[in-house]
Amino acid sequence: MSKSELQNEIVKATEELPESLVKEILDFAEFLINKQAKLSNEQIRLELDGLSQSEISHLEEEFTGYKLAYPKIND
Repeated sequence: MSKSELQNEIVKATEELPESLVKEILDFAEFLINKQAKLSNEQIRLELDGLSQSEISHLEEEFTGYKLAYPKIND
């Protein structure tokens, strides 16, 4: 079954549910999204931890001034 077919099946399945249960489904979907993001961040952290000193130096040079060039919106 394709992703769009699965999404359609989920919509059909939720049509008969009360609003409170649909909210639970949304909460669970958001939980899964956050979980996936955390796993991605952990993988990046592991990869960065495995870099050699020369690779770290290269990255530091590559991103010098990054915070000034691209300041955070909410800072």
